[in-house]
Amino acid sequence: MAFCQEPAAGPRNLARDATVWASSEFSGAYQARFAIDGAIPELFSRDDVGRAWAVNGAAYGGKARFVLEWPEPMTVAEIIYYGRVAWLAEECWKDYEVRLDDAPEPVARGRFEMNAGPQRIKLPPTRARRVVLDFLSSYGGPNPGAAEIEVYSESPPEEVLPKLARLPINLAPRARVSASSEYSAAYAAFRAVDGQIAEPFSAADSGNAWAVDGASWGGHATFTLQWEEPVHLSQVVYYGRTAFLVEECFKDYELYLDDEPTPVAKGTLGEGSGAQPIALQPRTVRKVTLRFLSSYGGPNPGAAEIQVFDVPPPPGYLPPFKLGGWDRPEESPELTAAVREKRLGFDALVLVERHELNPSHVYTVHCEDFRPGGGLYILSPPAPDGTLRQLVASPEGQILDFDISYDAKEIVFSWRRTAAEGYHIYR
Repeated sequence: MAFCQEPAAGPRNLARDATVWASSEFSGAYQARFAIDGAIPELFSRDDVGRAWAVNGAAYGGKARFVLEWPEPMTVAEIIYYGRVAWLAEECWKDYEVRLDDAPEPVARGRFEMNAGPQRIKLPPTRARRVVLDFLSSYGGPNPGAAEIEVYSESPPEEVLPKLARLPINLAPRARVSASSEYSAAYAAFRAVDGQIAEPFSAADSGNAWAVDGASWGGHATFTLQWEEPVHLSQVVYYGRTAFLVEECFKDYELYLDDEPTPVAKGTLGEGSGAQPIALQPRTVRKVTLRFLSSYGGPNPGAAEIQVFDVPPPPGYLPPFKLGGWDRPEESPELTAAVREKRLGFDALVLVERHELNPSHVYTVHCEDFRPGGGLYILSPPAPDGTLRQLVASPEGQILDFDISYDAKEIVFSWRRTAAEGYHIYR
């Protein structure tokens, strides 16, 4: 079912008896009256036409007012808001104020979460004929609104409220965080729970990522999250630090809960960007400790973000992990066939075999990370089962790169023949 009917048990929902209006309505299918009809569209159901209220995003100006009025004064003790999430979670309202009758000052103000399900606004029980909800901001969706708005004279018990599918809540921003090493104030531990994830190779994570001081961290680091009250968690998600070098990701880790001596999870993180979930048995805890035991060799490893979720995120919710930080092209059988059949104008490939280069900067590739071995080869035909013929062996040196003449008769390549030499050009 795409929507949930309000339960019959519990106190009566006074909103069903009210006359309602709103400062903006998207269309006749998203009028204010549909927010008090008792039907609550489910998360991402795409089925809220005629069952929810939405503003006209092109004209509402970033704010909206929703008013409920009764012929006689009613006791108002609680308002429950259900965000509009049938299409986008971002179509929930964010900051709000509540006024009763013509009072100039609000009796309540606060912030809703970007999520499905009931969000309570408790008030001192007050007699009033009018309830005014002023929505001051949203989460950025095109046409924010409400799946449902309920009003009660007494708080309904939790068990009578509808049990709706909802998005996971990231508990990390609510925690007090610390780390055993911080590169600088711009890379402090708390910047890994700020919700900002720098793009791979953007060179733009100052102020929104955590990094250790590579000169003194000693090859291992600890990242701790602590909450004032116990929280329920099911998953921890790590995002590697890839804004400068993909090698600044951590590698091996252990995860501890509270002060237990034994890790509840351990493993190896990938060298890349995107979400890397660490699944846990659901637990209620006050502290999570991540011990990073190694990295991929970059100078100042860290985390673009660390998230802690109360329930596992649904499929497709987290950004995909990209090995190496890049989108990997899919293999094309058609292209493979064209190369094998020499339909692209060549019948062989020149290849360099060497260790992966991990210099600290592009300008230092000629003097850092020298590891001997490999050579220069020709692969013919250019296919996985082609024949590899060695042109130059380099057991004590390293071939960096090469170029081919326009007539494909000559190859020039840069070669550091031994550790005692520099690179020279050979033909």
